[in-house]
Amino acid sequence: MKRLRIIGTLLATLALTAGTLGVAAAPAYADDQCQFIHLSSGKITVKSNGVVVTSVPFGANLTVSWTQSIFCPSYTLMMVGPGFVEAEEVNTTSRANIWAIPPQGSNTMTWDMWVYAAISDNPGPYHITQTTIAVF
Repeated sequence: MKRLRIIGTLLATLALTAGTLGVAAAPAYADDQCQFIHLSSGKITVKSNGVVVTSVPFGANLTVSWTQSIFCPSYTLMMVGPGFVEAEEVNTTSRANIWAIPPQGSNTMTWDMWVYAAISDNPGPYHITQTTIAVF
């Protein structure tokens, strides 16, 4: 009986120690409101004359639009690609009208969406999505 009490005491002590270690070992971002920003998603759509396209003739007028679902209350959305200045901060409901003129030596145009967390231990950047169209 005494042996069972000692084993019980040891098990209880081990459980408390493990619980304390578990809390101490929790990552610094455990209370980070943007800890799941890397799971964010989005979609970039390219249209010509109101129709979604995957290839267009050289010089066609394009509308690049996007939607996103970002797991962070405060973030900066960036678009990279033709029609944007380097990595351009964009409004979450914006569209950009551009011409189908690919970079020299290429027959494709590619756009990327990135997000940075404004309040986070790990602000990013995080790549959200990419789309490419062919230009002929």
